[in-house]
Amino acid sequence: MQQKWTLKIEEFAKIKEAKIEISPFLVFIGENNSGKSYIMTLLWGLFVLGRTLFPLQPPKNEAYQKCVNFLDEKIVENEYKMSTEDMELFIQFYNNILKDKKNSLLKELFTTDSLSIKTLEIINYQRKEPLTIKFIEFIDNKQRISSGKNYVKFPLDKKNITNDQKYKIVQYICWKLLMEDLTAPLFSMFDKKRINGEPIFLPASRTGFMLTYKSLIADVMINSWGYDKKTDINFTLPIVKFLQALIEQKQSKKKQHEDVINLLENEIINGQIISKEEIINEYSYKQKGMKKDIPLHITSSLVVELAPLLIFLKSNLKYKSIFIEELEAHLHPKIQKLVTRAIIKLMNKKLPVVITTHSDTIFQHINNMIKLSNIKNKKDLMDKLGYDKDDLIDKEDIKVYEFKVTNNQTEVIPLTLTDEGFEVPSFNNALIELAEETITLSESLND
Repeated sequence: MQQKWTLKIEEFAKIKEAKIEISPFLVFIGENNSGKSYIMTLLWGLFVLGRTLFPLQPPKNEAYQKCVNFLDEKIVENEYKMSTEDMELFIQFYNNILKDKKNSLLKELFTTDSLSIKTLEIINYQRKEPLTIKFIEFIDNKQRISSGKNYVKFPLDKKNITNDQKYKIVQYICWKLLMEDLTAPLFSMFDKKRINGEPIFLPASRTGFMLTYKSLIADVMINSWGYDKKTDINFTLPIVKFLQALIEQKQSKKKQHEDVINLLENEIINGQIISKEEIINEYSYKQKGMKKDIPLHITSSLVVELAPLLIFLKSNLKYKSIFIEELEAHLHPKIQKLVTRAIIKLMNKKLPVVITTHSDTIFQHINNMIKLSNIKNKKDLMDKLGYDKDDLIDKEDIKVYEFKVTNNQTEVIPLTLTDEGFEVPSFNNALIELAEETITLSESLND
C-alpha cells in the first residue's frame, strides 16, 4: 500500500470516537455488542460506495476550487510530482463530500435511516512515494486515463480543456490517492451486479447464510441487483452483496492464491468445495478419497464456515481487499491457528485484510508471527517451526483496535505494539478471572 490515512469517526451508534488507520492487516477486537461490526461495515462501505459519492456536477465550494486552481497552475507542465500539501487539497475536497453525504451513506449501508454520525473524516494522509501527474497530448477518443504505481496520465487538449474535464481529473486524483490497491478504480466498466475490485465481505453467521442463501435469493433478491435497486430484505448492504456474489461468481481456472487454497483444503477441510454453475450456483463438499460430493447441509460446521472463503479464493471475481467478521466462528483452536496463517499469507500477497475476532488463539498466533519477524537470524527457527516468509507479519503492516464499552458508550483504543506483540487487556482480564476462579475451586476441593 502506497497510502496511509486515518478514518476519524465521532458519535456513530454507540461509538463515541474512533480513529482507524488504514493498514494491510486491520484487527478489531472487543466484547460482543461493542460496535465492531458497525465500524467494519462503515469502512467497507467507504471502499465500495465512496466512488459514488462524488456529485454529478462540479461543486462550487472552496475546497473544490482549490483543486481546480492547482490544476490550472500545473496543467501547463507535462509532468508534475505532487507535494504533501498538494495531495492534502484533494483529501480536503473529499472530506467536504463525506460531510455532505455521510448520513445518506449510512442509510444505504445499513438500510435504515435510524443511524446518524457526527463526524466522518479522513485525516493524517501520507504516501510512501509522491504521485506524479502527467498531461499528454490528446490525439483521439480512443485514449483513456491510465495509471501506474505512482503516476497518472491524462490525455488533454490543453487549449480547450472544459470544466467537466477538470472535474473528472480532480475526482480521479482524489480516488487514486485514497483508494489505490484497496478497492475498485473510480472509472471502470459499470457492472450491473458488481464492480471489479470492490472488497469481498464475509459476514458473521456465514454458516446460516450458506445453508439458506438459495431460499433468500429466490424469495427477495433475484430482481434486486445493483446500487440503483432497492430490496425489502432486512440485511445490511454487505450481507446483500455477499449473497449476490455467491450466486454470480464463477470458478476461475487460474488460482491466484493456490498456496492458501491448498492450505485450507489439505490441512483443514480435507477436501474441496465444489461449485456447480446454474441459474443460482450450488455448492457441495467432496472429501478426499470419496467418489461423490455431498450437499453442504450434511457436512460439518467447519466445512460450511470456510466454504465462502474458499469459493471466493477460487472465483473469477476480482477484489482488492477482504473483510471477515468473527474469523474464529465454529473453529477448533488448532484450526483457528491454521486459518489465521492463511489470512496472513493473503495479506502478504498484497491483499489487505480486515477481521474481527474474540479469539485469544488467533491473537496469540498473530503475536507469534510478529515476534518471529523481529528475530534477526530467524531462518533456522522458521524451518524448525515450519514457516516461510509469507507467514510473518511486519510490524508496519498491522494495526489492532480494541472496542471498550463504558457506560453504554464505546471507545475504540489503538493497541500499542511491544517486543512481545500486542497486549489485549480484555483477553488478559478474562483469562485471569477464569484462572482465579479455577484456583479458588481447586483450593475448596482440597479443604
